[in-house]
Amino acid sequence: MPEHSFQGMEILTSEDVARITAVTDSLGLHRDWVVVPIDTIAEGLEFQQPDGKIVLHAPGKDRFEAWLLGLRGRLQGLNLGMVPRPDERDPKAGLTGPFGFKAIGTRRYLGSLGVLN
Repeated sequence: MPEHSFQGMEILTSEDVARITAVTDSLGLHRDWVVVPIDTIAEGLEFQQPDGKIVLHAPGKDRFEAWLLGLRGRLQGLNLGMVPRPDERDPKAGLTGPFGFKAIGTRRYLGSLGVLN
């Protein structure tokens, strides 16, 4: 159960996050596609973004245990077919990092001197 706080904001411990990811791992979801904010909210919230990523915002204090117990069932109600499995290559990997698109600039369109010919 979350017990730590930072500047008045209640936050999850690494053990709390590990318990949440244990549930998502048991469903065979790619960890890069599950977002767990470390701050807590009054009521737990789980939703799926249009790209398929799942956001799990845990509640704080005494509501955490009950939320965690029902998490698996609520996740099974989402469209988990959009979420890659751990053995799949991340389909969005080509959009970021070293695989990302390289900017070309205007020189290519305007000629070597940057002036239209």
